[in-house]
Amino acid sequence: MTITMAAIFSLIAGLIGAVFGHVLSEKKSRNDELAKMRLDAYSDFLKAISFLVSARRSGRIQDEISELGALNDAKSRICVCADAGVVEALESFWLQGGM
Repeated sequence: MTITMAAIFSLIAGLIGAVFGHVLSEKKSRNDELAKMRLDAYSDFLKAISFLVSARRSGRIQDEISELGALNDAKSRICVCADAGVVEALESFWLQGGM
């Protein structure tokens, strides 16, 4: 009886440990994916801004529509995956006439 109880408790503890490990692993995986999405959105945002600035300084306007599209795409991804403080700062920047 004692050996059977020990085996059952070991099995239950093993299952609980496996479930707990799986949950933590999934949470870490989601956090890593979100961090990668954020970094991609931030870098695409900065890249689109630098393209627009260089195009405007050189007087090149033929690619402006596609560059504005890339900028808006990056902004929308920032709004989806960034922290609230970042989104509020971005909103404040654009509302104050940020170019």
